[in-house]
Amino acid sequence: MDKLIDAISKVKDRIQKFGAQLRQNEMLTRYVLIDPILRALGWDTENPEHVIPEISTPQGRPDYGLYYNGTPLVMVEAKPLGTDLNKVRDIGFQYCWQNKVPYFVLTDGNVWELYDMKELGGNNIFRIQISEDTLGDSARKLLALWRPAMPNVSEKFPELVISTIQQPPKPETSKISLKDLNQQNVTYTKISAKIYFPDGKTAFTETWQGLAFEVAKWALPKLKELGKLPLGRLIRDTKTKMEKPKSLDKDWFLETFLSAKDSVRESVRILKNAGIDPATVFIEGRIIKKM
Repeated sequence: MDKLIDAISKVKDRIQKFGAQLRQNEMLTRYVLIDPILRALGWDTENPEHVIPEISTPQGRPDYGLYYNGTPLVMVEAKPLGTDLNKVRDIGFQYCWQNKVPYFVLTDGNVWELYDMKELGGNNIFRIQISEDTLGDSARKLLALWRPAMPNVSEKFPELVISTIQQPPKPETSKISLKDLNQQNVTYTKISAKIYFPDGKTAFTETWQGLAFEVAKWALPKLKELGKLPLGRLIRDTKTKMEKPKSLDKDWFLETFLSAKDSVRESVRILKNAGIDPATVFIEGRIIKKM
């Protein structure tokens, strides 16, 4: 599950960063956006028992055939990022109908559509848009294609992407503000989450210390502007007497010798000193509390 969340998060970032290039290049879209998702779902793209690219059929060459027990279970048609999928959907349907392949995926790396081709006309099982949907919702739906669960393909998959912390206003998501997170009276163990800042910037962390680091790095210019540095023993211009310093820039260091709870608390303190409301900074992903 961590691999899938991480892959979706990276794809989100790549869509934003490399969008112009990906819109011009189908192979790049496959390599940068589609292959990582397939691998995270258990489809080894280097193993012909799992995946055969450009599989030959009388109707053409779909981009991927996903194989299970020696037979094609899913045909995948891939297009450059931003393609109008409505114009190419029928081609993929023909691949599946003529070759008796039960499932069809159409994707541009951002939008993913899964169809049950055993039903007349092709029944849509799910549609997601990675750039707009939450990490949790995208992962839950993509798990319909999880290879270890094959040959069953269904969106009605166990809810494995569930945050164990109290949810923010939309309980179906795993997004929570740092203010609310700081008010949780629990002990945390693991985190794998994306951080959303109020100016639209994002970061990703797989450690609690990384949360404090990303917050401090983002807030550093504001702390400088407001004359809030140094910030106690947390942010200093010297490594002296710091247990585990990490460089924020060429002048300032963050003390990262922090517990999970301390990392959240200090992240909130950094934001407040930078004049930022912690309620406007969110994390989204997998957060586990100590039982």
